[in-house]
Amino acid sequence: MRMFCLSLALTASAFAQSESVQQLLDGAVKRGVSIVRLPAGRVPVAGRLTLNGADGLTIDGAGTTLVFSDHSSVGWSFNGCRGLTLRGFTIDYDPLPFIQGRITERSEDGKRYDFAVSAGYPELKEADQRYYRQAYIFEPDRPRWKPWVPDIYARRVEIIDERHGRFVMGYSPARHDLIAVGDRIVLTIRSGGAMRMNGCENVRIEDVTFLAAPGAAYLGRYMRGDNYYRYTIKPGPTPVGATEPRLMSSCADGLNIAFATKGPTIEGCRFSFMGDDSVNLHGVTFAVVGSESPIDVLVAWPYSAEQLASVIPKGGTARRLRPGNYEVLSTAVISGFTPLKTCTDEQRAAIHQVWPRGQKGRGTVFRLSLEEPLDAQVGEFIDVPDNNAPGFVIRDCVFEDHRARGLRLMAARGLIENNTFRRLKMNAITIGAEYGFWREAGWAEDIVIRGNTIEDVC
Repeated sequence: MRMFCLSLALTASAFAQSESVQQLLDGAVKRGVSIVRLPAGRVPVAGRLTLNGADGLTIDGAGTTLVFSDHSSVGWSFNGCRGLTLRGFTIDYDPLPFIQGRITERSEDGKRYDFAVSAGYPELKEADQRYYRQAYIFEPDRPRWKPWVPDIYARRVEIIDERHGRFVMGYSPARHDLIAVGDRIVLTIRSGGAMRMNGCENVRIEDVTFLAAPGAAYLGRYMRGDNYYRYTIKPGPTPVGATEPRLMSSCADGLNIAFATKGPTIEGCRFSFMGDDSVNLHGVTFAVVGSESPIDVLVAWPYSAEQLASVIPKGGTARRLRPGNYEVLSTAVISGFTPLKTCTDEQRAAIHQVWPRGQKGRGTVFRLSLEEPLDAQVGEFIDVPDNNAPGFVIRDCVFEDHRARGLRLMAARGLIENNTFRRLKMNAITIGAEYGFWREAGWAEDIVIRGNTIEDVC
């Protein structure tokens, strides 16, 4: 053990010549050590990191910046970990997962914007062209989203050369008259994410900093137990060769948790300059596609089975929802939840009709067993509030200077206390279901909101 601890304390230069970060993590799990100390300095990460099955492990990285370069997927994945603590390190990306520049010309109808990429920021690439669909407009002389200007969405982005492009839209955006030559523009990659946890429980993230992410900074799925988050999201330092500061941190949410049997404690966080919501808590909306008996309902969603059965608790409540307005028609106690191995063509067609944005032909059917009949009919919907991260706490946080909402909550039994929301493009706090489009269930109740400060939002 003593020799292993010495290897964890190597300097960054020696570390690069010995073990990769992945080897370090694998060795820690294999040996069952309680703490891993990352080396100080900027540590390039080739590819992605994965930590599987860690139990009671602390990863301490005071003075460490892990620099990822792969935008295509999640930078660091954690699977089936328990009692995990992440502490003190910073995550950054090189190359950055966004294009930053200035508008050099625009059409009178607001459908076309020519731009030049600012010095020190990634160049335009044909291989990434499919990602350049959403752009944000910032003020020309300070790091702030330009007030009253909407996000803009491209029909196509023409790459004139590596440092010049043309953002072409199929519509004239509202208030496009406010977009001027000289305004700064950011095009996000928005394809992966910095960190994702699957099937983990009793996790703590303390004093970690995210400077960039190609998608969300943190995604939690199929979480159980008491999970605690205290971290910072902010733009990183000005790139080498650049004269303008970064305008983005993560390209999507700051913290997004779905399909969790217990809500997180989010305390003392400071999130800024993200491309989407600060916090999103939600569950699943199922489509009813059949029944095997009065107490065995067949429900579906547009993904693989994944680990969903692990967070649909026996003894929980299933709510039957009316199509259209999603009124709760009846409830029943859950006695079992099982993914089925087969899905008929008719069921696949029904899944695609409910989720037309999903991949056609994909989806999973589950048997939802109940202690009493729910009387659910084909075409109706069901959600499970015990799966929506209930019992959350969000307090003493600052959410500022970012796109979208401060809190997007579809969970019940929560506390939102003593937070500050300022300079957000959308609502400070949004509570309630989103069944109709993303189908991120559900109806919320028993939430206390007190002592919060809201400045200059929407």
